Amino acid sequence: MIDGTVGRTSTFSVNVEWPRRTVGYSLSEGAVTSVEVVSGDTVENGQVLYDVNLRPVVIAQGETPAFRDLAQGVKGPDVSALQRLLIEGGHLAGEPDGDFGPGTTAAVKAWQRSLGIERTGSVLAQDIVFAPDLPTRVVLADGIEVGKRLTIGEVAVEVVLTDPDFSIAVDGNAVPPAAGSPVTVSFDTHSWPARIGATAPSATDQTGTKLRLESDDGGPLCGDECTSLPLVPPSGSVTASVEIVPSASGSVVPVAALGQDSVGGYFVTSLDGDRVPVEVLSTDGSRAVVDGVEAGEQIQTLADGPTP
Repeated sequence: MIDGTVGRTSTFSVNVEWPRRTVGYSLSEGAVTSVEVVSGDTVENGQVLYDVNLRPVVIAQGETPAFRDLAQGVKGPDVSALQRLLIEGGHLAGEPDGDFGPGTTAAVKAWQRSLGIERTGSVLAQDIVFAPDLPTRVVLADGIEVGKRLTIGEVAVEVVLTDPDFSIAVDGNAVPPAAGSPVTVSFDTHSWPARIGATAPSATDQTGTKLRLESDDGGPLCGDECTSLPLVPPSGSVTASVEIVPSASGSVVPVAALGQDSVGGYFVTSLDGDRVPVEVLSTDGSRAVVDGVEAGEQIQTLADGPTP
């Protein structure tokens, strides 16, 4: 027998899903003439996302979606959101009041000048996308690509709502790891401790199981490193090492050297033929860590006689 460590882990590919919300639709027809961000970028209040017919589309913080043109005399929460954008950009003084007056008109003209577009003093609905919280990560629709034509009503911009969900899939022919089993999730140079959580039917395998991976404290599994993850990680780049059999260290014996008595207890057999009771602490199917004998002692396997 020797000293050693025995346990068993299995490695799975991890599926990463980011909850999203659509915040912007195309409100005019035209060609995309430039794209200023890529999906997954974190954007700030007032940042240009892309241009349509050489006219910038800007994201701003606001709960009310862009549904109308904003001009002098208009009132409402969308005006307040526009005013907040203008104040942060240094174009308007004071606090948002939701009333599009002459001061807001002048501020809009200054803002339009900074964007390099005609200074009309009014904002077209298609010029702005309101998102509830900024900064945030954005996802541009597939149609937002230079040269592509947009049609009215198609999805243009989504925002990533929260931290990602992690899960692994186990096919129907395999026994899934037990709930609560320790897991290490790895991506690039990052690793995060987790555990097996809730189960659900697999979306791709009618007989399989989807296992959610959860953090021990209930918070984001990837902690403050979630932004290191792409929105769509390359296949196989995020993995989970699941502890199927907890590891233990001590005297290691071949499983073939273990016997079991009539009441279910385990024993090994010395060279003299004596049964020595042992407690099995861990096994990987071929080896076992046991308590009750010391490393260096010689024992017999059940089939082959003495084993070092």
